[in-house]
Amino acid sequence: DRGEWLADPLGKSGRGLDVTYQVYKAGADCLSGIRALFDGSSVGDVCFYPSVRAYHEAMDAGESDDFALVDFGAAGISVSLFRDGMLEYEARLPLGMRTIDKDIMQAFGISASQARKLKHEHGHALRSACKNRKVQIPDTKLSLESRDLATVIQSRAEELLEGVVWLLQRWEYDVNGDIYITGGGSRLSDIDLLLHRLSGHAVKKAVVRRIHVSKEEVLKTPEYFVALGLLLCEPVAAEETRDGIRDRIKRIFGI
Repeated sequence: DRGEWLADPLGKSGRGLDVTYQVYKAGADCLSGIRALFDGSSVGDVCFYPSVRAYHEAMDAGESDDFALVDFGAAGISVSLFRDGMLEYEARLPLGMRTIDKDIMQAFGISASQARKLKHEHGHALRSACKNRKVQIPDTKLSLESRDLATVIQSRAEELLEGVVWLLQRWEYDVNGDIYITGGGSRLSDIDLLLHRLSGHAVKKAVVRRIHVSKEEVLKTPEYFVALGLLLCEPVAAEETRDGIRDRIKRIFGI
């Protein structure tokens, strides 16, 4: 192949094969609209899977079949509990990591983009683990104390994580079990340490399995976790219609 792209690879041999997928993630109420977009188009093999299946397919939890997975999204936090490799409980908390951006905006009188940059570049979810220093506010000559920023972030992060801990306790999840975190919000420094302190569980970053890529860091990028998990989902044969089942019964009994 020598690194060249082939429009028609059928019958050709090579050492590498790149496949392009288009992955969409949307709420269940949007599926009918998405299906309508593909009606009459030349796009084939359109499959829909719940996010929790993508979690399970992508999950690399070692030898453990019991684990909790927390997906820190901007608009909400999804919590799933797997026992014996099967989904036992699933819930979504309505507040997400975007609320931290709003708190930073109000606390320091800055814009949404400035608050987001501060959180990504200098934010800490645990004030005691943050070394105090001057942090420049993006696009300004002003600065603030890093621990002041951490105080604002931790106050909201604790509130968000208390909901996660409450769910795990309600589901009677053994404190010896592991919690895996993913989603864009899991990039926040020390969010794993704070969750460990509040829950008592060992907290780890979720990593995608069974996919080989040239850049290994892609598999550890939390924003890609669900999308990569969807690529690992195998299509399920469509259920037989009632007429199909009736015809098969007739053939079996010769009627």
